[in-house]
Amino acid sequence: MPLRRRSEAYFGRSRDSESRVCCPYWGVEGKAVADDIITILLVGNQPDIRRGLRMRLGLEPDIRVVGEAGDSAAALAMAEDLAPKVVLVDAEMAGHDGIGAAAELARRAPCSRVVVLTLRDDAAARAACAGACALVAKHEIEKLMAAVRGEAAAGAAP
Repeated sequence: MPLRRRSEAYFGRSRDSESRVCCPYWGVEGKAVADDIITILLVGNQPDIRRGLRMRLGLEPDIRVVGEAGDSAAALAMAEDLAPKVVLVDAEMAGHDGIGAAAELARRAPCSRVVVLTLRDDAAARAACAGACALVAKHEIEKLMAAVRGEAAAGAAP
């Protein structure tokens, strides 16, 4: 087996160059991910927003971003493969329906809790109907952290 660069050893590229995958059992530094770590899949078509969320979530000792998807098709495939505890979905994905993606994620990855991020107040009813577990405004970072931890705990409860 040929040696690969460090970044290729832990992160793979899907067909969509905007998507990134990290092995759910090994962290970026090659350390095993503990069961009490909250694994997260980020879904949104804006790389800068995903990067900012990944950086902020990376500051939390109990949270690990295991993948990023730039569209709903990549998100569905990654959610099924990685089985993250929480999937953060941008409701306002350009060219894609984030609420529709949340509904499909809730159906196809039932072990993952779906949290929808939005800037608009009118998305709450649509997100609830789509099977999202929580709806959080993008700019309310403390509420986002509380929702991530709450949904991870709810998903782990028997």
